[in-house]
Amino acid sequence: MKLTWKRRLGVYAGAGTMSLAVLSFGGANAAFADQTVSKTFVGVTCSAVTPIGTLSQKQDITVGFIVPDTVTPGEEFTMTFPGGSAVLPTTGAGIKINSFSNLSTTYKVNNATFVPGSIQTSGPPTIDADNAGPNPPTPIAGGGTAEFPTTTTYKSGVPGPFPPGTLTTPTVTLKVKAPASGNVTFQAVTLTTSTALNSPAVTSANVTCNIPTDILATVPVVAGGTTTTTTVAPPTTTTTVPPPTTTTTVAGPTTTTTTLPGQTTTTTAAPPTTTTTTVAPPTTTTTLPPPTTTTTAAPTTTTAAPTTTTTVGEQGPTTTTIVPVEQTTLPASYTNTNACTSTVVLAASGLPLLDPSQGTMTVTFKSDMFPEPHQGDPIKLTNGTLTIAVPADLLQTGVDADIIHNNDEVPSTLTFVLGASGATPASKTYTVQQTAVVKVVNGRDK
Repeated sequence: MKLTWKRRLGVYAGAGTMSLAVLSFGGANAAFADQTVSKTFVGVTCSAVTPIGTLSQKQDITVGFIVPDTVTPGEEFTMTFPGGSAVLPTTGAGIKINSFSNLSTTYKVNNATFVPGSIQTSGPPTIDADNAGPNPPTPIAGGGTAEFPTTTTYKSGVPGPFPPGTLTTPTVTLKVKAPASGNVTFQAVTLTTSTALNSPAVTSANVTCNIPTDILATVPVVAGGTTTTTTVAPPTTTTTVPPPTTTTTVAGPTTTTTTLPGQTTTTTAAPPTTTTTTVAPPTTTTTLPPPTTTTTAAPTTTTAAPTTTTTVGEQGPTTTTIVPVEQTTLPASYTNTNACTSTVVLAASGLPLLDPSQGTMTVTFKSDMFPEPHQGDPIKLTNGTLTIAVPADLLQTGVDADIIHNNDEVPSTLTFVLGASGATPASKTYTVQQTAVVKVVNGRDK
């Protein structure tokens, strides 16, 4: 661990980073469907307008949001700004800071437009004025703001005024309408704030930081839509055989009279019966059923409906219905314990001040996984969180040596690699830079 001590002019206190408190992952298709963006711009030049003139100062600024990996032409997709917390100082360069106001960040989208009326927020911003003291965090009067100044810019802010302390901002979601083709890109534009100072010479400062115009995320527009398959069932043939037509013709009896001298003989003979049977030809009727159309959204995960099969046998028709297993979402948690070494060195020379101390750090990744059972469908990870627990004993050596103090800021960089067997890509790397605040209570690091 390396501690770097910097004295910052009070007019810039509060223009600092709105760091993400929790690293979040959105829903995934195949293995990943969202990209989490978090970038720290180091040494951004900020200007402050004060009663004694315009001053300048270098400031580190972190921005972050979540967008999909790809979208379809014309799709209205979701952009998420996760809520987070930041400690706003009570003094700067020995000057007491009375309050902050008009703290805002502006973002820009290229080759797309924001959807009017689509902004949703999880709640109001809050301030913990005594930093975990006896008073709980309270909502800031006037709440927060979220607006589209133009069709391609988004601005979030906290008008205030509000006192120094731990500022917590809500999670905000909004919609972006994709174009017919090309790539959608995102940039950060500005960060602004105002401070009221307890100084006769410098009573206030209006700070503006113009963030570099780096492309923070690129979302390709990929042709998709639905796939329609039409299946024509084989014709049904019915053969009807009419009963035979029988015609029976009976001729009258034949009478023969023979006359002999002295004798007359009459003979009556019945003629044969003639029977004619006419068999009509069979009548064949062929009926074509209407085509069956199945529309499948691409890509999609489906739960099959029950399948019914009817078999006609000697004993009559038999119907069998198979009900498929319903796919569900299961929570999963993975924990890994890592050995850590804490070293306190001089920032200027890099020479160690204390012997290294050993400890462990626990990393826990949680996510909801779908589907179960798998059935060959794409795997989705949603509502993922990554939690890192740094034990107090790892920093206690520096506290005991009076090198680490309460409210010291420790900059840190976290690189997290999430891998999935058989996925494309096989892994995805997330990097987050933020500053941890040390809490020392009764001589013990918390």
